[in-house]
Amino acid sequence: VQVKVMLYITSIVRVDQKEQQLAVEGYYRTQWTDPRLALASRFEGCESLTLQQPLPASHPVWVPDIYFDNSVSEWYGAGSLTIYADGLIFTSQRFYHQFGCLMSFSRLPFDQQTCTIKMGSYSWDVSNINATVFDGGGVDLPEDYKGTTEFRLSGASSEVETLYFHATGVPVGYSYVLVHLALARLSDSHMTFVFVTCILFAFASFSGLFINRAVAPARVAIAVIPVLIMLNLENNVISNLPPLNYMTWLTSYLLCMKFFCLSAVFEYGLVSYLLQVETAQERKFLAFKHLAATVRKKEQEREAAAKASMMSEDIPQIVPFASPQIKPSRGGPTATVVDSSSVEFDGITVTKEEAGG
Repeated sequence: VQVKVMLYITSIVRVDQKEQQLAVEGYYRTQWTDPRLALASRFEGCESLTLQQPLPASHPVWVPDIYFDNSVSEWYGAGSLTIYADGLIFTSQRFYHQFGCLMSFSRLPFDQQTCTIKMGSYSWDVSNINATVFDGGGVDLPEDYKGTTEFRLSGASSEVETLYFHATGVPVGYSYVLVHLALARLSDSHMTFVFVTCILFAFASFSGLFINRAVAPARVAIAVIPVLIMLNLENNVISNLPPLNYMTWLTSYLLCMKFFCLSAVFEYGLVSYLLQVETAQERKFLAFKHLAATVRKKEQEREAAAKASMMSEDIPQIVPFASPQIKPSRGGPTATVVDSSSVEFDGITVTKEEAGG
């Protein structure tokens, strides 16, 4: 039996990149021919018969067991089954499904994702049920539909593929319809709120290098705040991603910016250490300078004292002439002042010039 399958997707509800899932709603349509239900030979003028889905037990109709291979959760709403006079059967049912979608984030935020919806028969191999697409393709969307606020729908296509399984040791083929949805990320929000913000705070961190090194509170604040901003942005980006063992473009950019801002913190720490070393050297220099001045002063005083001592030894003692009478010591020689320019000492007259002035 050839079973035609098509999805009319009204909207992509959500793209969960952390869980790597895609939520889609629309209409699930199938078509096949069952000769047993040809009504033209039995009922004249009856062109079609429409039944509501799910079908009641009183109206058993064979329906192919087409399933969604990569669905995570499924919900079906109102639907109908139409039987035409020639035995052609057409079904349409509203659905809201979540599908698993393997994503790659290496070029985030300029990445493009391709999510595939896989449909096929669960029980019957390709020799019994041949799943294929409608003549117009296996997927359709409204003409003006562009995608979500985060991803732009850049394309939708379908193909038929036969997959072989070897569970019993003998390869058995099953026919599947694959619907590919190409999604391109809209990077404007990342560029505005992450890329530009990083650059601005990197400049703020760089401007701290021109603040006086002695103003510690200002230097510390302008160095630490950009680091905290980078960590917050990095955590915000990583929290929306699944655990990755590789770097994305955006996380690599944030890592470089974080290292740059951390270098400003380390630079201030190095400058503070060098400032302490310089201050200690200045104090040591001042101490040696004071010590050298003290030693030089003492040497000058010692030299002055030595010169004064030498001068006092070279100058002879002058006998004073102011006293009119010099009293000799008891039992010693006598000295008598003759006038203001001579003195008689023990009978010998000595002038002032002879006495050394």
